Amino acid sequence: MEFITKEHLFHKWEEKQVLKLSDLVQAIEEEFNVAVQLEGDDVGELDVHALANDPDVTRQIRMSREDREKGRIYSGEDGLHFLRQEIEEFECESDV
Repeated sequence: MEFITKEHLFHKWEEKQVLKLSDLVQAIEEEFNVAVQLEGDDVGELDVHALANDPDVTRQIRMSREDREKGRIYSGEDGLHFLRQEIEEFECESDV
């Protein structure tokens, strides 16, 4: 699986009203075979329904999916290089 859909998450936790952040991290680790480390003591809880109905979260997921489909995936270094270029271009345009 290349991405996690909200339907997949709803099915995985259909009995839960409140989702702990550690539950979401565990799902990400299992689906993408990665290790995720949480920092800090306050991991809080997430409201799954609020996240699923948040248009900004939905937009970010859609844009991320489009980026992956179009090959716009950056490693850490590539991402930093891209952001630095964007900042330089923005600063040059702002000076005009």
